[in-house]
Amino acid sequence: SPAASALPFRVGCSTRTSVHLHLLEIMRRTHVLADCGSNAVLVPFEHGDELARALGDGALEAAFLCDVPTVLNLRARPNLRLMATPGPLGKVRLLVASSSKTTCLDDLRGKWVAVKQWSLCHRFLLEWLRDAPKGVGVCDLAEPPADALASGRADAVVVHDPEAAALIVGGQARAIREETYLSQLAVTTEALEGRPADVVAFARGLRGSLAYLGAHRDEVSRWAASTSGFPASALDLAARANPHYLEAHEAHSLDVSLRPRDIETLERCVQYALKAHLMRETVDIRSRVVAIPRP
Repeated sequence: SPAASALPFRVGCSTRTSVHLHLLEIMRRTHVLADCGSNAVLVPFEHGDELARALGDGALEAAFLCDVPTVLNLRARPNLRLMATPGPLGKVRLLVASSSKTTCLDDLRGKWVAVKQWSLCHRFLLEWLRDAPKGVGVCDLAEPPADALASGRADAVVVHDPEAAALIVGGQARAIREETYLSQLAVTTEALEGRPADVVAFARGLRGSLAYLGAHRDEVSRWAASTSGFPASALDLAARANPHYLEAHEAHSLDVSLRPRDIETLERCVQYALKAHLMRETVDIRSRVVAIPRP
């Protein structure tokens, strides 16, 4: 409704993932959103549980989520729908110390891999270990990853970007296995039904921001470094997992819709969350995906 559109369209965003950091800076520092007719305001969150609470309290119209947290939020909040994706946020990386002679998963037999339990990194590690030899120990990562590697308390760690990328560019670690992880834009049904024009405008703004990212990636990485504390080189390495970052395109040509393989990945996240007892009942991912409304 016209009255609703006079209000800011609030979008939650993590400050611990690389491409989210890039988008946050573009939408803060440039006129991309305004040029697309969007009155969106990105609301930064350092911790995912704070973002989830804001969604539950009705303090956000939308949020950028990823992987297992996407599934948990969908299960807890029946009013959330998945509408778009900015693409990969970076990579989850299995790291060893730079001085280590370990080169592959087979070399970790009889050794310990530290990972934050019941996280997206833990999900990736379990999938990787299916193809690994028996006898790889898994322990909780309860200290900074660099400390765990330097002290020898862990032979390897699993960390996601940009933290993982920072360890690599800092010369403290190298990756022996890595895989991209995706972001999803979740929108409330209240926004979809009551503020469709604002939803459409933000989708245009997302495409415009990704186009800006591809055309000005070095500048945007420096912006993100100045506010996040991560080196620009680490943010650049992480964001290179995203094709929108690597090549400039016209905004109107960018496809931000969820693809079938994205949905399949989220369905694997559902199975992980159930086995890990992070939720008791399943989520039908396909029924929660919606197209971007037409203008």
